[in-house]
Amino acid sequence: MAILDQRFTQAFQTAEANSGFDPIPPGDYILQVSETELKNTKNGSGQYIKVAFTVMGPKYEGRKIFTNFNIRNASPEAERIGVSQLKALVVAGGVAEPLMDTDQLVGATVSARVTVKKSDDPQYDDQNRVSHYKPVNAPGTGAMPGVTPMSTLANVPSAGTFSQAFGRQAAPEPAAAPSEQSWFK
Repeated sequence: MAILDQRFTQAFQTAEANSGFDPIPPGDYILQVSETELKNTKNGSGQYIKVAFTVMGPKYEGRKIFTNFNIRNASPEAERIGVSQLKALVVAGGVAEPLMDTDQLVGATVSARVTVKKSDDPQYDDQNRVSHYKPVNAPGTGAMPGVTPMSTLANVPSAGTFSQAFGRQAAPEPAAAPSEQSWFK
């Protein structure tokens, strides 16, 4: 058992009950990849990459939007579309290629179009869809101050070696062993 403090109790009394998040309105947003996961399709015959984006702005900062990219699918067309959309995210986000690990996507910041897909099934809520990936610094994307696109980070100079970063002297290189010829002179 845990006793909750008064600050929580007061906040709880004034909070509105919200069982879920309504989709954010359609528009162009700055999004940053915050999480990725490789998952198997329900029938087990394919795979997709589930990507969580965090909205950076211009409104709804901090909200999460999710999208999936089919990378293996029984339908060649579904696979082609998924891989093509993933490539658009990689290029716009300045992600180093080849894409070998889904974690390479984390931190990629892009401008993207967000739409709302209405659910035909009352069991499910309407959902946001993400498409039209562009670099954040591309004309007409409304680049935000303080948001550094991943593509520009590739040009940032390296901080040096581990020893330099932590102010330690690098260990001296071991002396090269004399060649066999010098032993026999």
